[in-house]
Amino acid sequence: MNTKQCKPLSKVDQLKRHAPLKQKAVKDKEYLAWFHNQGFCCLVCNNPQIEAHHIKEHSTDLKDDRNLLPLCEWHHRYSDHLSPHGAPSKWRELYPMDKQVEIAERYYKQYKEEELQ
Repeated sequence: MNTKQCKPLSKVDQLKRHAPLKQKAVKDKEYLAWFHNQGFCCLVCNNPQIEAHHIKEHSTDLKDDRNLLPLCEWHHRYSDHLSPHGAPSKWRELYPMDKQVEIAERYYKQYKEEELQ
């Protein structure tokens, strides 16, 4: 039987020990500027006035500027019929995460190819 007493951890040490892994947002101002100047249309309705929708798997995920979809204001925020923010379950039925990521990767690949030229 081990009778050795362990020294209790201080509150600070306890917090350090159980601190969640820190996630950093990915910022890419050049890509954002390029994305908005390409004349992309809304994926849903082809409206040319778009907002950049940041793809996130969980609401607590931080934004990654490389994972963007072009959506008009209505389909980005407000539509209760089809919108990642207004009707997320309906949105993910039509655009599952893998499909969203695939589309966003195509835009980013196009940006990188143009950047190399």
